[in-house]
Amino acid sequence: MASTQFVDVATSSRYKDTGIYATDQFGPVFALMELPQEFAEAREDETVYTVRKVDVGFLDQIAVRHYGPGFEKFWWVLALVNRIIDPDHDMFVNQSLRVPSRATVLEFNARVGNG
Repeated sequence: MASTQFVDVATSSRYKDTGIYATDQFGPVFALMELPQEFAEAREDETVYTVRKVDVGFLDQIAVRHYGPGFEKFWWVLALVNRIIDPDHDMFVNQSLRVPSRATVLEFNARVGNG
């Protein structure tokens, strides 16, 4: 049976305390968790945001811009939906990001509690 261990691969990222898991069955495999049902498919009320140079590495600031003050903690929604493991390395200028609506984020938060 393969063992799973916590691996911290980001040493300089502002998101370095977010865990990434690896399995040793076939060597290290880095992956994000499965998308919650609210974010699995694009919805009509979500937007597409084009990353600017000042945005690279700052998903929390994009979250505040779209969801409002106090919603910076939902940067991980943008990371999951857009398959971003390390925002410092996986984001680039002119990249299109799916941004679920604030209502969808609140729907998720109501279902699972404070996220």
